[in-house]
Amino acid sequence: MEPLSREQLEELAVLYDRFAHGLDPFDPGSELAEKQFYNLLEHFHSTLAPRTRFDEFRREAVRVCKAFLRRNP
Repeated sequence: MEPLSREQLEELAVLYDRFAHGLDPFDPGSELAEKQFYNLLEHFHSTLAPRTRFDEFRREAVRVCKAFLRRNP
């Protein structure tokens, strides 16, 4: 599995932050960010780690996004 580049990670982390930490879970922007996050995550999974199960890839991506957001407030 190839690691995500800083740019890819930043793009995922921004989308994750918008939907996971939004004040209003019913905000259309939050819903859109969640859809974009999963679309991008599926793209990265298919191009970088197709042999890894998607749920494992997602779990690791979320962990790395959270760490990125803690380091870059």
